Amino acid sequence: MKNQPMPSEDPLEILLRQEHAPIADDGFSARVLAALPPPAPKPRLLPSRRAIACSLGAITGLVVAFARSGPLRANDLTEFGAALQTATMSVAHSLGDPTVLTIGLLILTSLALAYAREIAAKLG
Repeated sequence: MKNQPMPSEDPLEILLRQEHAPIADDGFSARVLAALPPPAPKPRLLPSRRAIACSLGAITGLVVAFARSGPLRANDLTEFGAALQTATMSVAHSLGDPTVLTIGLLILTSLALAYAREIAAKLG
């Protein structure tokens, strides 16, 4: 059998041993808790709607750019630069195409949906 210390007769210890006895502190605890920063948000395991929409927009843009420019076969840096310039000019010339304009509208719509909360907060 272990030796157990005798319970103290200190009034504070008696209050602490009672189950539901709050100690009056003139609002000190409430002020301390109000001054604490909010808890950190829990990390999300699934990608957000914003990340999915932005990724789809970026992939769509890359697919259109590569489809319009043709295959890139660069053996050295000079050929790569020329091919990149050709691809860039091809994409720039295709911006007037209704298909490209439609894809651009879809990309802008996906961005608007992804940032809907932020846009609504800024507008009112």
